[in-house]
Amino acid sequence: MLPWSITRGGERENDERDEQHFSTCSIWLVSCLHVAVADMSAPPPPPPPPPAPAPPAAPSAPGSSFSAKPKSKWTVAIAEAPEWKDVYPVHCAAQMGDAEALAKFIEESEDKGARILVAKDDDGWAPLHYSAWYGHLAAVRVLLAAAAVSSASSSCVNVTNAAGATPLHFAAGAGHPLVVAALLQAGADRTISSAEKQTPAQLAEQLQPSNVKEILALLNTPANNV
Repeated sequence: MLPWSITRGGERENDERDEQHFSTCSIWLVSCLHVAVADMSAPPPPPPPPPAPAPPAAPSAPGSSFSAKPKSKWTVAIAEAPEWKDVYPVHCAAQMGDAEALAKFIEESEDKGARILVAKDDDGWAPLHYSAWYGHLAAVRVLLAAAAVSSASSSCVNVTNAAGATPLHFAAGAGHPLVVAALLQAGADRTISSAEKQTPAQLAEQLQPSNVKEILALLNTPANNV
């Protein structure tokens, strides 16, 4: 019973209600204190993660306010070089010994092969150099036939490469006696020296192909007897 209920006389019923109200308030206050103490004993929540750093600025060209846009992938286009056989189809046919293709190239050319015979590839070789080096007799004969009707027959047969070597040098050094004979019959000059001061015979002696004796015999035979 609350203290002030004694002085109020007959108002006992009200006093009892006041006492009951006070008791309820006391219980509510104690429960609030318990919750507050429990909240104070709990660990504080972790701090929020820091914000992500901003991406670096794109580089600027020196002396300019222009900033290039960042690229996730750089690609460089490299043009493929054309193949040798596509750039020099006549030389390729001569190297392969394709006499039929050579004849067709000569027939379809405006000057009947005059330029074809002396045209040089990026190594400085003319078609006759290739056919002579690889010993393709049929291809050599097609080219020599075109040279025979050319206004510059001698220059076609004796065309030199970057080292001053003629098709006769190539045939002699590679050991192709039939090609050597065909070239001599077409008027090839056996006395021409290369940049290394070698005639076809001297080159054959240096390289020593298996049939060097036969090659030297042809080169030392007078032109009318070949």
